[in-house]
Amino acid sequence: MTQKSIANERLSAHLAFLSFLILCVLVSFPGSGTVFAQAGTPAQVKSDTVSVYADMSETSDVVGTLKKDDRVIIRFRVGVSEAEWCKLAENAQADSLGWVHCSSLLIQAPGGAAAKAVRPSKSGQSDSSSSAEVINGSAGKQIPGAPRSGSFITSFERETLKPVKKNAHIAYNLDPRAERFYVYVPSGYTGGSAYGLLVFIDAGEQETAPPDGWAGVLDAKKLLFVAPENAGNKQYENRRLGLGVLAALEMMKHYEIDPQRVYISGFSGGARVAGLLGFFQSDLFRGTIQNCGADFYEHVPQVVATTQLDTAGYPYGFFAATADEVRGARTVRFVLITGSRDFRRGNILDIYNGGFAKEGLQAKLFDVPGMPHDTADAATFSDAVDFIDAGP
Repeated sequence: MTQKSIANERLSAHLAFLSFLILCVLVSFPGSGTVFAQAGTPAQVKSDTVSVYADMSETSDVVGTLKKDDRVIIRFRVGVSEAEWCKLAENAQADSLGWVHCSSLLIQAPGGAAAKAVRPSKSGQSDSSSSAEVINGSAGKQIPGAPRSGSFITSFERETLKPVKKNAHIAYNLDPRAERFYVYVPSGYTGGSAYGLLVFIDAGEQETAPPDGWAGVLDAKKLLFVAPENAGNKQYENRRLGLGVLAALEMMKHYEIDPQRVYISGFSGGARVAGLLGFFQSDLFRGTIQNCGADFYEHVPQVVATTQLDTAGYPYGFFAATADEVRGARTVRFVLITGSRDFRRGNILDIYNGGFAKEGLQAKLFDVPGMPHDTADAATFSDAVDFIDAGP
C-alpha cells in the first residue's frame, strides 16, 4: 500500500539542524532529558485536534494541525522537563511535520500492538461515542422499521451493483454485507422526489456524523450523506476507491437519488481519493469536494509549495491517467478547498493553478482565511455544493 505522506511547507532547514543539536545535547547529558529511540514507530492521533509546533515548545510557531485518527510516524521521542515531545512525519521518507505532545498519540508498542487499543464492543465493532443507530442490513425501506431520516450505521444486503464503466484502479469485489456505512438522511426526505447524494471518504476509519456544520447544508441542499467505515489513510487505495463506488451504488439502489447529483468528497488523504474518483469513475460522480487534499495527472510547476513531496509520497501530487480518463474528468466539476493555516496549502494552490486551471477543467478553488488542515465550514461547503450544482 502506498502510504500518504504530508509535506510541511513551513519547516525550514534550521529546524532540522536545531533538532539534531537538541538530540546531541540530550544524549551527551542524560540528566537534561531522555531520548527514546522511536525511529519509524507508527502512531495514531487520539485527540480531536492536535497542534503541530515548529519546536518542542507551545510558544513556538504552530505549523500544522492534525485530526483524530490521522496516522503518523514518530521520527523520535524526547522527554524534556517531564513532558514528552514526539517529532512526526507521515512516513519514513517524508520531511518532518514538526513536534506534538506525545500524550496526544496512540503509540504502537513493540511487537506491533497499540500502546492503547480501542476497546471492542459486544458486537465486535470498535466502540463509538456516536448515538447513531446500527442497522444490520440494508438502509431505508429495504429493512422494516429502518429510519427514513436521521443518522444511522448500516450494512447493505442483496446483490452488489456494478458500474457499467470499470477501472483497473478500483476494487469492485467488496462485499456490502461485510462493510459498514454511516448514513445521514435529511428530515425532509420522503422518497417522493429525488435527492442528491454526497459520499465522504475520511482520513480516519470511522465517521459518526457529517463534518461540523454540514448537516444543515445537507438538509437545505437536499443531499443524502454516506461515509464508509474502514476507508481511512491506512487502507489500500483500490479499497478506498472501491468503497466510494460501493457506497454510492448501494445508496442509489435503496433511495431515490438524482444520478446527476451524485458527488464524492473527502478530507486530507480521503480528499485525494475523491479527486481520483473524479477521473477514474466520472460516469458515476458528477462533482468532487476535496478538503485539504489534491493530486493531478501531470506534473505541475512548484511555485507556492516549498517541498517536492506532498501527502501521497508521490512526486508532487502526480498520478497516472489515461486519455479516456482525462476526457471523462472534463465532465466533472472539481472543488479544491484549503486555508491559510493548512500545511498542504502550497501544494494545493500549485496543483489548482498549474493543473486544473491551466488545463481548463471545471474547477474552483476555495482558499479560506484562517482555515487549518480540516474540513470546510458550513458556508464554504454550501458554496462548494452550489458550484457543483450549477454544472450541466
